This record gives sequence, C-alpha cells and structure tokens, in this order.
Amino acid sequence: MLKIILIRHGEEEKKKSNDAEYQTNDSVLTPKGIKQVKKLAQRLRSEKIEEIYSSDIKRALQTAKIISKEIGVDIKIDKRIRERNVGEFEKLGDNWRKAFNELKEKELANGIPLKDIKPPGGENLYGFRERIKSFMKELSNKKGDILVSAHGGVNMAIINFAQDWNTLEFKPIKQDPACINILSFDDNKWNVISINDTKHLNN
Repeated sequence: MLKIILIRHGEEEKKKSNDAEYQTNDSVLTPKGIKQVKKLAQRLRSEKIEEIYSSDIKRALQTAKIISKEIGVDIKIDKRIRERNVGEFEKLGDNWRKAFNELKEKELANGIPLKDIKPPGGENLYGFRERIKSFMKELSNKKGDILVSAHGGVNMAIINFAQDWNTLEFKPIKQDPACINILSFDDNKWNVISINDTKHLNN
C-alpha cells in the first residue's frame, strides 16, 4: 500500500502581509513559519517516511529541508507540484481570483471553453490538472510512506484528484500553514484519510 503524507509549507513572508504568492520565488518562511515546520518535523518522526518530494519553490523546499534534516531522508525536487501559474494576475495578490472570475465570465459569454481560459501569461486549469495528474499517477506505482511538501492550491488539487477529478472546477479545501493531509492508494483506488490536520502545532 502507498501512503502519502501531503503537507503545506509553513507561514511565508508574503502571506503574512496578505500578499499571496504563487510561482514567484521571493518569499521564504517567517520565524513563525520555521517554528511551525519544526513542530511538524517532530510529528513526522513517528512516521516511516521513505521518500520526500518537494516543489522547487523556496517556501516549500525550505519546509522540506527542515523535515529532511530531522528525519534523515533526502529530497527529490519535482516542478510538477509548483503552485499554479497565475501569470500577470500574481501582482494582484489575494485579489487575483476576483480578476480571473471577471475574465472567465467574459470569455465564457464569448463561447470560450472553461478549460481554455487562463490568466494573461498564466496557466489554464487543464494544464494545472494535467501536471498534478502526472505526478499522482507516477506516485501510484510506488509503495510505502512518501512525504510531499507543496502548496495550498496544489494540495487542494491533489485532494480533489483523490476524491473526484471530474468536477469542472476544484472544490475549495482549507489548507493551513504546516498542515498534514493523509492519502492512501490501495487496490487501485485513492482514499483521503485526513485533511488539514494541525494538532501538532498546538504542542
């Protein structure tokens, strides 16, 4: 059986100032974020993790490095689990979705299929889904316990993949900094065991 321990990176500098970051690579963990990840690493010591996969974006990779040092497992970097590329809308921070929804409604009215609509210079939902799907299909051929250090949007996509990949748009799923999600793959079926577990941060 395969067990995926899917985590989100700790608190990051830009998110602390309510300026969301996606594929830009400027922000690192805050001191609070580092403390969160150290608590997360302590929690993960009880797991039998055999591999670590991480996004190459600083905040996720910094998270993975702290855990790697704690549990003694090397990191494999995979760009497929980068956050979604929102192109020119990234400069809008948390408001990018509002701008994208306005664009989406306009283009849908002009007969453009949802899967083809994307932020200027960014990635459409289909492209984002396909790289997540590729990553998950590769993992499904493995056994044992694997840690994946990624981002809120990526984690949401992965959990949607495991639950129901056929919806037109992703179902929103809360992902707090340094949270844990547990998924398994057994008998050719994905199962979601837990979502957004942050109990380790209360210690």
